[in-house]
Amino acid sequence: MGQTGEVERLLATLRDQAPGVRCAGLAALVNRQLADEAWLRVAAYVAHALTEPSIPGWERERCLGAVPRIPVRSLRDLLARLAAEGDLVAADALARAGDPRGPQLVRDLLFPQFEAATEEQRVAVAHRLARVGDQRVLPFLLERMERGLPSDLQYLAMLDVSGVKARIRKRCRSLRKLSIQLAKADRAKTDHAPPILAGQLSQQRLWLAVALARSGDEGELERLLDECAQELVIEPVSFWGNPERAYALVAAGGQVVPRRLRRRLRPRADADEGS
Repeated sequence: MGQTGEVERLLATLRDQAPGVRCAGLAALVNRQLADEAWLRVAAYVAHALTEPSIPGWERERCLGAVPRIPVRSLRDLLARLAAEGDLVAADALARAGDPRGPQLVRDLLFPQFEAATEEQRVAVAHRLARVGDQRVLPFLLERMERGLPSDLQYLAMLDVSGVKARIRKRCRSLRKLSIQLAKADRAKTDHAPPILAGQLSQQRLWLAVALARSGDEGELERLLDECAQELVIEPVSFWGNPERAYALVAAGGQVVPRRLRRRLRPRADADEGS
């Protein structure tokens, strides 16, 4: 009874005059297990916020961010309608909610921006398109890889690189040579400074190895993990600290995490899956 009363009080905040109170109530509700009737009331508030012009923009953004956690089909249908009318933010929210309509809607709305953008603007747009699997940005990201620009490699790993494996392997060989040299230099140092640059080079190798592994070639990933185990190279920087964070980075974009890397980052979870 107490829990029911608490949920009712939270649902009542969605009718409050203050946007901040409404958003706080929404944040609390989407983190609970609610009855179907309660979810419908939450969805009704969000639908109103998305379609009512008087609602503040920041409140609308909070509502869009909550959509993936609201299990109401009609709300996703509303997002699809808004996206079809040109609302890119709604299309993004639909894609994040796992709705199969979302990625294509994002691609349709965003790729014209990529084509019209300057080089600098294209980078951010290409990253967003890679997240929804738009293969049309692959040549752009490959060209930046070959210029030695590392910020795109995580997004390259979200695409199908089966037709360009030779180019990626070539870059991996260059990075491997550099990372082994740097690891030797770091071991020879006496000041115990953090081997940041060597870890960053291994990180670049990791993204390219993941890209290859997702296309069926796990050789480079096996080589990198073996070299880390033998301390021939410094571990990728995303391995430093919480392995769950590294797992989340590799899994970004809803991609499959290669088996050995999954065991490396989530040994307990992997053991549970096999039991």
